[in-house]
Amino acid sequence: MPISLANPALIREFFLVNSDQYFEVPETTRIVVRAVDVSGEVIRRELLRSDVWFEINDGMRIADNLTMDEIHAYEVMVTLVECNIVDRGAPLFRFENDKISMTEEEFFSAWMRLPIQYAKEIIECVHELNPKWVLKEGEDGR
Repeated sequence: MPISLANPALIREFFLVNSDQYFEVPETTRIVVRAVDVSGEVIRRELLRSDVWFEINDGMRIADNLTMDEIHAYEVMVTLVECNIVDRGAPLFRFENDKISMTEEEFFSAWMRLPIQYAKEIIECVHELNPKWVLKEGEDGR
């Protein structure tokens, strides 16, 4: 029998208890993360790790690349399914059909408002479900 592309992705619920304890939050912060199941998302993430070269003026070339923090934020953007974090009474992230329903600019703006403890714990959850994204000791992400 051929593979069905409609198979649901592996999805898991996580509770951000470490960050909640740090900030003494009375209610449990909950996220739902999915394993990356589409090769296009995997390829795009890998492209983020490569250097980008710009040629200016007299053929001078300048390398630019994303930081690992930016790559981790992208990983969250393509895997986050639900999140109950609110900002000024409204959900920090918007979702539709188990995916972020925001432009990249909107997502990164929201992501940068998160306390670092929450961001790191969310990234750990994403990596637990997507272990191929975890760097081995000595790797620099390139």
